[in-house]
Amino acid sequence: ATLTFPACAMHKVVAAQGTPAGSANLCELFHEYFAGLLSAFSGKSYAASTVSTVGQCTIKFQIRS
Repeated sequence: ATLTFPACAMHKVVAAQGTPAGSANLCELFHEYFAGLLSAFSGKSYAASTVSTVGQCTIKFQIRS
């Protein structure tokens, strides 16, 4: 599963702190939160990875093996 956020609110917060989007602790927490929701509703364990943070944020979720 892949989610794309065309206007991520976290991007603005992280940029204001001077940290690149996608690599900040806040971004990782946000991505893992969505992975947890996906896991809870599907009954499978998912891991999140950031695909792109240029212009929009794209996160890919894969089932953990």
